[in-house]
Amino acid sequence: MADCWLSFDEAIAAWRLGEISLEYLPAAAVDAMTAGGDSASLLRLAGMEDATWSEIEPLALRVLADRGRSLPDQEEAVRAVANGIARRIVSGDAVPEEAARRLNLLAWLVEGRPAHDDLWPFAGLWSSLEAVETGQVSIGQLRAAIVKEAVALLDRGGVR
Repeated sequence: MADCWLSFDEAIAAWRLGEISLEYLPAAAVDAMTAGGDSASLLRLAGMEDATWSEIEPLALRVLADRGRSLPDQEEAVRAVANGIARRIVSGDAVPEEAARRLNLLAWLVEGRPAHDDLWPFAGLWSSLEAVETGQVSIGQLRAAIVKEAVALLDRGGVR
């Protein structure tokens, strides 16, 4: 049941990149449990709603260790967050131009590595907002292009 860990792994990755605070991880643990994730450490983390970072961090790392995983490095974290954003674009759970902005920022974190090449098209699409503002392209066309690129990325197996 690897899919039950997707949102948890994305939350860990987002924390690793400094996008979310550690205090969000108990909610991500609840999401993982709801999706079918099961471990004693995950259950404990899910119950730490009002805990502090010093209580949450060791337990979050324990959840990873119990699964045979460790804290992702920067490139692994970018991959997890970017793939999650792409999934939300395709499912309609993300505003495409805002998602493209985030993917643009992530691309710069991995410049010169394979993930950069996978994310770079979103930088171009995000910069196309200027064309929308000047009336050269409609917002609908831009959104459709972002969705199309997200579908293509996921069809290729996601960010490398």
